[in-house]
Amino acid sequence: TAEEAIATLVNIAQLDRPEDDIEGLPRVIASSIGRDVNDVYRGNNNGVLEDVELNTRIVEASRAAVRALVQQSTGNDGRVKEVSSFFDDIGGAFGQLMGQKKPWTQAIIDAGFPAVSEERLAPLFAYLEFCLKQVVKDNELGGIMELLNGEFLMPAPGGDPIRNPEVLPTGRNMHALDPSAIPTGAAVEVAEDVVRKLLEKLKDENDGMYP
Repeated sequence: TAEEAIATLVNIAQLDRPEDDIEGLPRVIASSIGRDVNDVYRGNNNGVLEDVELNTRIVEASRAAVRALVQQSTGNDGRVKEVSSFFDDIGGAFGQLMGQKKPWTQAIIDAGFPAVSEERLAPLFAYLEFCLKQVVKDNELGGIMELLNGEFLMPAPGGDPIRNPEVLPTGRNMHALDPSAIPTGAAVEVAEDVVRKLLEKLKDENDGMYP
């Protein structure tokens, strides 16, 4: 259903994906008011009232933006059967020429973030549109029939579809790990920072000499 698709895409949109040059939706929204989303999360976890309220507003704005994307492809029965590509749509391009905001940008503006950058949102929502197509695909019966006919069934990675939407659609020959995707760029960045701090600490404890 559309609601199930929205719930999945909201979770996908939360994550930064630096290896694909995609910023998470909360980060883009927070930056529109001059805040770093990590600071907002930290304040929210520490019970800072301003950040608790801001985090709630960011979550609501994110959901409204994703809903605006999904509604473009939702039928009268509340289900998504075929995804309309807004980025290839002539009407969408014409609307942009006329100065109209994309539906998801307008949803964020209406949620109280008028300075949000449509340019920064574009890579993320192009990705979410791809993810929506993956979410609504149904290849279970097709995959079974291919196997029963002795045909080759395309392999695909397994795992969490939020972290890696490439695992969708289901109905393919799943393998547990994708060696080419481990470690991620983000993991390498974190590891470099941790090792650098560890070496500096050991240096300080060893009279300025590295171990």
